[in-house]
Amino acid sequence: MTPIAADNFFLQHALDRVESLRRFLGRPRPVDSRAATVEGLISEALELPALLQKAWRATLEQLFPPGEEFDSVRDLEDVRKALRRTLYEAGETMESVRRDAERWQHQSGNVPAGLDQLGAALDQVRRLEVDVFRDWPSFTEPLPAETEGPLPVEEAFARMRGVTVEQLREMVAAHKRRFPSAGTDGP
Repeated sequence: MTPIAADNFFLQHALDRVESLRRFLGRPRPVDSRAATVEGLISEALELPALLQKAWRATLEQLFPPGEEFDSVRDLEDVRKALRRTLYEAGETMESVRRDAERWQHQSGNVPAGLDQLGAALDQVRRLEVDVFRDWPSFTEPLPAETEGPLPVEEAFARMRGVTVEQLREMVAAHKRRFPSAGTDGP
């Protein structure tokens, strides 16, 4: 049986919590309940790193159950996309909670409880996202573009041969000495 993302309780629970936080962030709130609301949002956001760690462990267990294999690359990609979406949305939501709390702090002059821990929690989520997907390439997304650009011809051939450019030049010179008429257009 192929696991699917919807069958992963922790992954779905984490995404539901993130979406609930996001929906609540957009609601207007009465001024007199603002402090409790901001601190409640921070408290919930601070729980996300542990919840996301559980979701990642559950995903790993789901991906590699004993004695079972994936039926298709599509299933693997669906699980990957669901996890990536959850981690990304969690990070974005935590950033929104932080901005909301900082705005309230600026307006009220009060520091909401937990605000000092929110940056470190957000860093944990961002690191988890990077760590998870560093070696888990997508089968459907394009590969990242190479940053070094096209190689000079000699360097490309040297890399193919597993030698330095200078060694390649020596090899070509030796070949030309051995076969002097090779590669010429005329007699």
